[in-house]
Amino acid sequence: MPSMKITEIKTHSFLMDVSWATETLIANPMSIYPKFKEKRSSWYGRQWAMVVEIKTDDDITGYGYIGGAQRGSLAAIEDQFKIFLQGADPFATELIWEQCFRASQYHGRKGAALSAISGIDIALWDVKGKALRKPVYELIGGKTKERVRAYATGIYTERHKE
Repeated sequence: MPSMKITEIKTHSFLMDVSWATETLIANPMSIYPKFKEKRSSWYGRQWAMVVEIKTDDDITGYGYIGGAQRGSLAAIEDQFKIFLQGADPFATELIWEQCFRASQYHGRKGAALSAISGIDIALWDVKGKALRKPVYELIGGKTKERVRAYATGIYTERHKE
């Protein structure tokens, strides 16, 4: 199989709806301050979600979702990380991850930068799975259990049983 190349990288960001996570009394890092205790939205602001889209010259498109992404994730990809992706082999996930991580020092090597790298990594694995016509779980070691117990945290967990 000839070497596949990344031809296009797009980011799509969406303002997330207000939710129980931002509007309900729930313990959070700012709970020690009475002014910010009631709702996360009193100090956090609105949350964004982002999808990273990676296209290849073999007409394969991979997608990586970043929930609760900060706009800094978008800037990290658009302003810096794209250079490591354009023309690269999408199967070189470790190399691309390392290049993005090493270059992320100006973004703080945590938070928004790592969210951006995660979105890229997920999209690259999606490309690999589609190219090899295998589910990603097979590419990362295969099935290990017949069933996996679900875990839910937060409030109103009853509505998540469905």
